[in-house]
Amino acid sequence: MSTDIKQAMHVEAGKSFGTSEANENERRWDEDKIDRKNQDPTNHYDKTRMKLNFEIGPDGKIHPLGYQKKSLEVRLQERLAELSWKPFKPDSKIQPNCCAKFIFGGNHDRMLEMAFGEQTVNLEKDADNNHLHRCEEIEHWAKDVYDWCVRRYGQENIVGF
Repeated sequence: MSTDIKQAMHVEAGKSFGTSEANENERRWDEDKIDRKNQDPTNHYDKTRMKLNFEIGPDGKIHPLGYQKKSLEVRLQERLAELSWKPFKPDSKIQPNCCAKFIFGGNHDRMLEMAFGEQTVNLEKDADNNHLHRCEEIEHWAKDVYDWCVRRYGQENIVGF
């Protein structure tokens, strides 16, 4: 029996996002924040794997997550200002959607294989995965997806990836 390897793209329209969501996406957290988040039994942030997170910058290159000086929230507001985007009415409580939030992923086992190759990953809570290094294959996949987004939507419209 073979396992189908699939990719997925989830798109959600958004009115914007605030500081908390931007910080969540960029993992702009200290140790205390991670520990507080992990008090919630539904959260499982592995501190030992956080060093493996990355983003692709406007230069199309791999960078550590959260490397940009300006937060995601600020970059979105700057892009909206460049476009002269305004809500329907200045005093309106109803705000139109102004951004699209994308999540790209795929088959769990295949994503782990691309990210870690043959390395053993312990997915148990509080596991020590300090031995892991990120494999280039996941970076190539992310760059391919980024390049598709640039061709489809324009690099100037990507405020974080």
